[in-house]
Amino acid sequence: MAVELPAPDRTILKNNPLQLVVCQVRFDEADVLNDRKTARRFFGKLGGVDGPFPKFTQILTQRVTINPQAGPGETPTTEQQRGWQFNNAAGDCHITLLPDSLALETTAYPGWDEFAPPLQRALDVLAEEADPAIEQRLGLRFVNLIILDEVHSGADWDGYIAADLLAPDHHPVLGRGIAAAQHRVILDLGDELRCILNYGLVPDANGSGRMGYILDLDVYRERSAPFSAADVFKASELMNDRAVSLFQQVVTPRLLAILRGEEDTTSQGGRS
Repeated sequence: MAVELPAPDRTILKNNPLQLVVCQVRFDEADVLNDRKTARRFFGKLGGVDGPFPKFTQILTQRVTINPQAGPGETPTTEQQRGWQFNNAAGDCHITLLPDSLALETTAYPGWDEFAPPLQRALDVLAEEADPAIEQRLGLRFVNLIILDEVHSGADWDGYIAADLLAPDHHPVLGRGIAAAQHRVILDLGDELRCILNYGLVPDANGSGRMGYILDLDVYRERSAPFSAADVFKASELMNDRAVSLFQQVVTPRLLAILRGEEDTTSQGGRS
């Protein structure tokens, strides 16, 4: 049974806790995307040196294939893939183009209204240059890390995170000793969408003694359907809506007020 989420509140978060946002679509392998001339045309259609992604580089990746019917001792096979990366001037946002996937990734998320246009443009160029036949998987991932000055243990997150997602921290004996925690659930969001929700406690990497809370939402659909750039983009918009609404189910109104800058307290790891 699918989760029935309310419409998301689109109020901008002044103290945005996002560390990483990635949208990736996988499709049937297109050899034409290995071609240097195709890559140069792709770069030009993104705007070239005067566009939002003026840096153009070649990359090499390793693809690992695991045979589910492999015999004992048989190891996975690896294959080198050549691809292309188009980076913005600041180096915090890039498009990665491989023969079987396209991804837009940023560590400085500006909001959906600014993230969406380059995604839509990249999908349109992909359709023009490679014309994929099949969409295999589409995913939109948001990795949030929330750190508050006053939170130094799991129990301190009480009042900031929905109580149902803090259960181990309330154990009368074990709660005090929790140094980190990782949890995972898979949610049916309806409309062919699912979400892998990874959440839990993580110590502040800066050694401040604060205890952070991670919310990693990977909304996706897996299918074998004709590729359509317009349909992929429309689905990514729906994924964004579901991810925002899900985030707002996990955090409390008090934490939302802090992230919006409405309450006077320090939040680290956020960007506006």
